[in-house]
Amino acid sequence: MYYLTTTKLSYSFHAQDEHQYMIFRYDNAPHKPPLGFAEHKHCLDGSIIQADPPLLQTVIDEMISIRNYA
Repeated sequence: MYYLTTTKLSYSFHAQDEHQYMIFRYDNAPHKPPLGFAEHKHCLDGSIIQADPPLLQTVIDEMISIRNYA
C-alpha cells in the first residue's frame, strides 16, 4: 500500500518600484511577534493583512493594475 503526502513550501511574491520601495508582498514567513495567521500580505501602507496564497496570475494582474494607476 502506498500513501501520498504533500508538503507546503514557503513562498513569497514581492513587488517593488524602480526606487526599490516595496509595493506589496505575499508570503507565509513566520513573524515575531506572531501575527495569528500564516498566510499574509504586506501592503504599501505598512500594514500586514491576512491573505490566502495568491495565484501567480493574480500577483501579475495586481502589479499591472498598480503600474497602470501610477
